[in-house]
Amino acid sequence: MKNRVIAGVILIITIICINACEDKVAVLPVPVPLAANCDTTHATYNSSSDSVSGIINTQCAVPSCHVYGSASANDLSSYSAIQASGYTTSKKGPTGTLMYTCLYNGTPYVMPNVQQPGWNNPCNQAKLKQWILNGFPQ
Repeated sequence: MKNRVIAGVILIITIICINACEDKVAVLPVPVPLAANCDTTHATYNSSSDSVSGIINTQCAVPSCHVYGSASANDLSSYSAIQASGYTTSKKGPTGTLMYTCLYNGTPYVMPNVQQPGWNNPCNQAKLKQWILNGFPQ
């Protein structure tokens, strides 16, 4: 009886361990040299030339994705919505935020889920990354 209980416990633990493993394959951006006119030093949400709001609204806040009322994801359609989403907070700093880890590490989700035209623009990606690393300035 005791051996059956031990074997049952080992079987359950094995099943849990196997089911907990996921084979995630992330398509991470490949670093590309930036054009000389790509300025990422002052990336903010609302500034004119260094704005990331257009990038987010084109890549993330699209219908059926990160927009108000979407059942599938948090709203990222405005600065206040992004701040309220929880995607910008982490005790580990900017590289620990959900926004950074999804975009640049592919964990726990690979984002953008469906790349929109312009996502592969190295300057846009660099501005977005720098904006995150700068602490999401408005």
